[in-house]
Amino acid sequence: MQHTAEFPFNEIRASDGDFFSTVEKASAATGLDVNHIWSIADHDGAITYGPATSSVNVYGYFATAEAHDGCTYYIEATEAPSTITTCKQTARGIRIWLEGAKLTDAGFAPDTPYTVVYDADAKCITLRVDSTSKKRVTNGSRNGQPRPIIDLMNKSVASVFNGGTQVRATFGANVITIREI
Repeated sequence: MQHTAEFPFNEIRASDGDFFSTVEKASAATGLDVNHIWSIADHDGAITYGPATSSVNVYGYFATAEAHDGCTYYIEATEAPSTITTCKQTARGIRIWLEGAKLTDAGFAPDTPYTVVYDADAKCITLRVDSTSKKRVTNGSRNGQPRPIIDLMNKSVASVFNGGTQVRATFGANVITIREI
């Protein structure tokens, strides 16, 4: 069953307010079984709350005091901030360059640690704020103002996208998803 409505239950998140990265971590931290764990995902600009078994475009997981029936979804239509860019072929590989206020608004301020997951099968790259990561948002500046920059250029980018491919970067809370248009 699908409901086009705001999610009606109180979310139990990690102690830092972020989503849990796995169902197991959500269950261990909350003491609740999988029937109380929900996924939150991006589906074409709509935020979808569903069973913990969902695995496509998932931002993360959280718990609720109320048990999930395994087949109910709550869909919140949103206009998630996004930008379109082109994967550039350079002498050193394929490059995706993101910069500016959308990064900061999504939680990726300069010097913020983050992780990257490259999913060639889904044609998707996912960046998540991750306090344990050594990879950091670059601290650039323009006209004396801080300007966060994320410069992805490695063989893993080339495993997902070709040079010249247009992609959309969608900015959520502490997550950025990059998909082919």
